[in-house]
Amino acid sequence: TQGAVRESLVHTAVALGVGAEDIFFMPGTTPGVPILLNSFGLVTGAATVLPDGLFTPDGFLQAINDYRVTFTGGVPTMLLRVLEAKRAGEYDVSSVRRICYGSSPATPALIRDIYANFDCELVQFYGLTETTGGWLTFLRHQDHIRGISGEESLLTSCGRAAPHVEISIRSAEGEELPANEVGEVWVRGEILTAGYLNRPQDDAELFRGDWISTHDMGRKDTEGYLYLTDRKKFLIITGAFNVYPVVVENVLAEHEAIREVAVVGAPHPEWGEAVVGVVSLQPDATVTADALIEFCRDKVAKWEVPKFIDFVDELPHGSTNKIAKHQVRQWYRDDPSRLPWDQ
Repeated sequence: TQGAVRESLVHTAVALGVGAEDIFFMPGTTPGVPILLNSFGLVTGAATVLPDGLFTPDGFLQAINDYRVTFTGGVPTMLLRVLEAKRAGEYDVSSVRRICYGSSPATPALIRDIYANFDCELVQFYGLTETTGGWLTFLRHQDHIRGISGEESLLTSCGRAAPHVEISIRSAEGEELPANEVGEVWVRGEILTAGYLNRPQDDAELFRGDWISTHDMGRKDTEGYLYLTDRKKFLIITGAFNVYPVVVENVLAEHEAIREVAVVGAPHPEWGEAVVGVVSLQPDATVTADALIEFCRDKVAKWEVPKFIDFVDELPHGSTNKIAKHQVRQWYRDDPSRLPWDQ
């Protein structure tokens, strides 16, 4: 609604710290909600550099160089490619004072890499199309400093609730859960969608009275920081145990050979589902599947250790440059022969 757009723009621009003196640049396509990212100047008076075509890492860096961009960002997979291009090229990015990122989980390894390569502040946000972008939580720069300085777990959080929303963690029965228990993330505020057009069944799955269910799983700690464990649909149930893919992804991403990773559940004759890590490697890196499995063994629970590592040249990405995890998972449902226990 128009009111939700107003609330989203005003509160997000203020929370991110977009100022009148900023030159703001958010690369990539802008259909739907992402257009709001290029509208913060309507609130603050910031100048906006509009993206010219599809995202490319070199084009992104060249735009920063040419327009002296001060505030920019992207989804984690985009920023990974930007770091690779920055190392390979000669670009002046000294004008950048703040980078914001979100839309999909960022590993602590990537966050540390961004911080080490850009002399600027970092802000992470979390939002949904159904909340009009309406970015719901913010991990502010001071939180990043805490995480980088030793409170490592903070780098796996997407921050605390913004002033214009309420966030609650609920059980499958809709009961509010105490701190540090994992459940569905519910949201309430003036930024909620009015509903899906002519899709009453989807509305019924979304709305919980004046709340909506994000269908994301997560927990809040005693300080109010939200930790997303994954989309409900990507939860892996192996034997009698729940595995949240992002937990295993964060561990695998710490290995020096890993470029990108997606963890999915694949059909298994004994366990129902098995944890599978799908990885692409850094240029010129070599590592065995057994070595990666062993790398995980003392860092996650026994049932979270991958039973199979699949190496690919490149993980698939969607139109917003996020890893297309649903497509990766479907590989093993459509072709079980990719799995060692089906051969």
